[in-house]
Amino acid sequence: MQPPEAMPEGTHVPEPLLDLMDCTWCPRNCRARRLEGALGYCRTAAGFSVGSICVHRGEEPVISGPHGICNIFFTRCNMQCLYCQNHQISRNNAPIVEYRLGLREIVQRVERALECGVRCVGFVSPSHCIPQMLAIIAALLQRGRRPAFVMNTNAYRCLCHLVSAGAASPYLSSMSRS
Repeated sequence: MQPPEAMPEGTHVPEPLLDLMDCTWCPRNCRARRLEGALGYCRTAAGFSVGSICVHRGEEPVISGPHGICNIFFTRCNMQCLYCQNHQISRNNAPIVEYRLGLREIVQRVERALECGVRCVGFVSPSHCIPQMLAIIAALLQRGRRPAFVMNTNAYRCLCHLVSAGAASPYLSSMSRS
């Protein structure tokens, strides 16, 4: 696993990611300077670190429909539940499955799924990655894509951010026990 890195000098930083200069995206308010490579409780840098981007069928079939939903599973977590169903990608204290991707590559992967009839894009465990989620949504919208965006979250978030992250509807929260 590569060590977390700051955004390289001269890199274009999508506007939503600028909020990571002093991170307060979850109730822990750790104020980590994620754009500079600092890590807060969630151990997440400012880039796009995902465990998987895949078409997922069978969960929430009313939402995903017959073709499934293109889920983007973000790595790490701001909760660290004892019995996490996604522990392979969410642990903060052990090696995990993670891929560091650029925004362009993520958007291309999502577009391939949309071209196969998928109607929804899901963001799984995005509570600590709302700026990254918003950057992905903005990039898809800029390219003329209009899927339904689903936020499937652990629900450990500041309520004020629910309003600012209103780009995702519906909002699905999972009940977990830390």
